[in-house]
Amino acid sequence: MNRTVALEFIVLGILLIGFGLLAHYFVPNVSYAMLLTGILGGAICMIWGILSFRGYQKKWWLVLALAVISFVFLAQAVTEWMQFGENASRFLPVGTTLMLIFTFGSLMNLLHGQGCISKKADSRR
Repeated sequence: MNRTVALEFIVLGILLIGFGLLAHYFVPNVSYAMLLTGILGGAICMIWGILSFRGYQKKWWLVLALAVISFVFLAQAVTEWMQFGENASRFLPVGTTLMLIFTFGSLMNLLHGQGCISKKADSRR
């Protein structure tokens, strides 16, 4: 992974932590899954971003972590949009959907933009 993608995951981690804390601050009666997903997912993304920035080349654990984080945000987004009529705040459904888009987009960038398979094996031609 190059340094740009590593920096992207550090920023994504900061965004996830910030969203988890903001969601808990503005809507304190929501489940703690949003807070835990934001803090733990953000910490995992920051750790992998720092490791990648330091030269760690294995990406499969980051792919697995982003897939799990995206799935949890998908479940939370569906739940929040289904409760949208009861909940007067638009912050939580819109914010959860944005975090889902950010994590899924980062996952797709990691898989298709940078590639998980090393291209050194193909350079023998």
